[in-house]
Amino acid sequence: MHLVDKVIEFTKEQIPFACIHVYEKGSFDIPLGMVTVVTQTEHFSIIENANLDLFFINAAREILEDNHSCELRIANNNTRETKAFVEVFPQAQKLVILGAGHIALPLHQLAKLMGFDVCVIDDRPDYANSERFPEANNVIAEDFCEALSTLPTNKHTYYVLITRGHTFDSTCLKILLNKAHAYIGMVGSLRRLEGVFKLLEQQGYTREQLSSIHAPIGLPIGGDRPQDIALSIIAEITSVQNRGGQWSQSLKTQFRHLKKSLVSKKILQWDS
Repeated sequence: MHLVDKVIEFTKEQIPFACIHVYEKGSFDIPLGMVTVVTQTEHFSIIENANLDLFFINAAREILEDNHSCELRIANNNTRETKAFVEVFPQAQKLVILGAGHIALPLHQLAKLMGFDVCVIDDRPDYANSERFPEANNVIAEDFCEALSTLPTNKHTYYVLITRGHTFDSTCLKILLNKAHAYIGMVGSLRRLEGVFKLLEQQGYTREQLSSIHAPIGLPIGGDRPQDIALSIIAEITSVQNRGGQWSQSLKTQFRHLKKSLVSKKILQWDS
């Protein structure tokens, strides 16, 4: 099968793959401009090359697992580097919205705009249905625990907890902390969230586990309309995608310090 045909096949079947573009061959006998297509189980190239198989394929698969395109450099016996660009074509990342209330409506629309595969879960059929969420890939009207226990997940899955009560959020959180994930965000004021975290800590969850949760959810862009909150959530998720969780958390920490400073100087009077 021609290389282009494989790319079309992977794209149609939503199989993540990467293309290795060699642009400086270094000490390896690799033709410049040669493109190799790599999945986690297969690889296809116009020219078979043992060195490429040994060095580049495994490295490209690690890059594919990380889900970000980047440059790849490999030196053979400390001689001139071979340089390639590994272009990743990931499958759509999944956003799971737990809670089908007023924030979930604009959130699922923005998430689709950003290319997410969106799943909405709520135990109320009047709220969790395809008529209410026409752009969602999957809408589940089930008990949160039952739905999460069977939902496929991986380290590129993003979870947003915006249920109608912190009891539901806490229940979901206990399940999610034991699942692979890229992001967990939970809505709530600092005071209420501290109470939830204290309870979970008493139940055996570590500070390290709890510190990874993005709460209060979203970047501080201002505004309290559902669409404002949805935008702040998508902004935070995008920052996690592009820069990682620590970057996103640091933005909110800097904002809190700035807010405290401005309020103490009576420049701003914001609610906590």
